[in-house]
Amino acid sequence: MDMMINTNDRNSLSFINKKLQNATMQIMQIAGKIKNNWFQIGAIIAEVDKEELYKEDGFSNVHEWTARAFNIKKTTSYDLLRIGKEYTRELTTEKGRITGYECNLLPENSEANFTTTQVMKMLPAGHDKAQELVDSKVITPDMTSTAIAKVIKDLKKSEEPETEETEEAPATEPEELNKSEEELHAEWLRMTFDKISTGELITELKTRGFTVFDKEGKAM
Repeated sequence: MDMMINTNDRNSLSFINKKLQNATMQIMQIAGKIKNNWFQIGAIIAEVDKEELYKEDGFSNVHEWTARAFNIKKTTSYDLLRIGKEYTRELTTEKGRITGYECNLLPENSEANFTTTQVMKMLPAGHDKAQELVDSKVITPDMTSTAIAKVIKDLKKSEEPETEETEEAPATEPEELNKSEEELHAEWLRMTFDKISTGELITELKTRGFTVFDKEGKAM
């Protein structure tokens, strides 16, 4: 994943908003573990965004907070926010205690589930389409992120509207069965000259080697 959380800054970070401080410490604790739970991080970022906890500390949006606190790039922060809002499910005990987080595209506690990196490749398709692709087993957890990205790319390409090719009228003389060839030719010439200005006609004649005279008989 193209991101880094510097856990060495844990003790030096302090925010006015106590909920933001708590959210910061939560992510720091998660990031400090050997196996990072990025779905939980996404869920926390989504909660901070929902409650706008970043405002009291002068951040214009949640992504400025993630950049300052965890050195997360804006594009990755956007992806994690979407994952936290749309693709994350809480795992709870019978008593409602949260035990973890996972992707919601597969049934709860499936033997294998998607990583956040795999889900990021599905984001361009939207949750509904991603769910459809997972249900039909077009996309599965054992696929690489590159393979998933190709499926989504091919899908988006197939959904692009085809441009209809219109046949242009051939640049030939008009054809009408009730007119002679001479009449058709004369009409075609008239229609052609009607579209040409006097200046354009004079220029064309001079280009072809003709001498053009004005009404007083002087060469132009």
